[in-house]
Amino acid sequence: LPSSAFEDYAAEAGLDEGDFASCLNSDRFADVVTANMELGNRMSVGSTPTVLINAGGQTRSLNAFDAQSIRDAIDDMTGGGS
Repeated sequence: LPSSAFEDYAAEAGLDEGDFASCLNSDRFADVVTANMELGNRMSVGSTPTVLINAGGQTRSLNAFDAQSIRDAIDDMTGGGS
């Protein structure tokens, strides 16, 4: 999305438009954002939100959030079954 879309959302939310634009155009948190993006890439995070499951010595990212999908992934990773 273009930055103007975020500025529109900020205005709709009642935020101070000048403060928001200043923050949006700042590089103050660029290192943190870059580090988080790199971590997400290493962990195969393709979207947000993402559920990360660490089981059986493996880590898997999951984009399905229903309980059965999570159970199935854990069972698959640990060799278990329902």
